[in-house]
Amino acid sequence: MSRSSFFIEFIKKPRSIGSITPSSDALALGFCEAIRPYLNDKKNIIEIGGGTGTITRRLADLGKHLTVIEPNPALAQKIAAKYPKVQVVNSTIQAAIGQHISEKLLQDAVFISSLPMVSLPKKETAEIKKALFYLLKKSKDSVLFQFTYRLGNPIPFRQSTISAKRVGLVLRNIPPAHIWKYRMEHVNT
Repeated sequence: MSRSSFFIEFIKKPRSIGSITPSSDALALGFCEAIRPYLNDKKNIIEIGGGTGTITRRLADLGKHLTVIEPNPALAQKIAAKYPKVQVVNSTIQAAIGQHISEKLLQDAVFISSLPMVSLPKKETAEIKKALFYLLKKSKDSVLFQFTYRLGNPIPFRQSTISAKRVGLVLRNIPPAHIWKYRMEHVNT
């Protein structure tokens, strides 16, 4: 996707796009570095908010089954055309769970989110957080990665059973981006 067509999508829905520039290749590589240790035990990668496909391209190179969930129809169509081997779902994460993505796939996946959590309306953010919490509960070793342009935690879950840790800083992105990792902390009984 060209920068001009990305900017047009930003003008149409600035809160759902989140930035005036697409994610950089450096951010995509940062995500790949962060998730690599978790790929040995997982068969699938689910990217939530595929955007322009910059991160999709690098994730596809990792050799796992890749599903991209992109709510913007224009962006979803461009990703599907550019990466025909990638499963692209034009949907929100909330609607995709159970309708477009099987439970089996969810239980054996690493989750990557590029959703602009800090710029979305509060009601939408709350719904997305519920869906992400559901994903983290799917298996004892579920892991979610999210990037943000802010210093703080972009998804402050209220549940004390979820750990959040900043695992990366990508300076070669405009603006610079932080990568966060979320895991469900399971209590032994």
